[in-house]
Amino acid sequence: MTMPKLFMKGTLVFATILFCSSYGAAKSLQLCGKTPYSILIHVDAVKNDKGNVTVALYDDDPERFLKKGEKLGHLRVPAIKGTTSVCIAAPHIGDYAIVAYHDEDGNGRITRSWIGLPTEGFGFSNNPDVLLAPPKHSEAIVLIEAEKTILNIKIQY
Repeated sequence: MTMPKLFMKGTLVFATILFCSSYGAAKSLQLCGKTPYSILIHVDAVKNDKGNVTVALYDDDPERFLKKGEKLGHLRVPAIKGTTSVCIAAPHIGDYAIVAYHDEDGNGRITRSWIGLPTEGFGFSNNPDVLLAPPKHSEAIVLIEAEKTILNIKIQY
C-alpha cells in the first residue's frame, strides 16, 4: 500500500481510498486523476488541526448505508483547521453517499457519548439536516458522472 501524497502548502490532499470487500480485505485504489472519475471533497468547518479527517464512501444500496463493514472504503488524512480537502478515485459512474468525520482523538472511529450521539464532528454529502438520527441514504446520495465531481461537506460538532 502506498502512503498518501500530502501537499501541506495548500489544503488539498491527494490520496488513495481503501476498498473493502465483504470479506474485510483491503485493496488500494488508484490516485485521484488516474481513473476516469474523481471526487474532490472539501470538508469544511473543521474546528482544529487535531487528529484526522476520515472520509467514507458508500454505494447506492440503502440497506448498506452506515452499516458496519459495508462501506466501499475509507480514507484518513491529517486534519487541517478550516477546510481539509481530499480527492478520491470513484470506482465507476453511479450513485454514492459520502460520510466525513473529524477524528480529533485519532482513535480511528467516531467517538460517541453514553447515549450514542457523536461527540466529534461529522457530515454527509448533500449536507442534510441531522438532529438525533443519521440522514436517510436518499438524503446523502450524489451522482458521480463527470470526470471530476466537487463536493462540499460541512462538519457539524
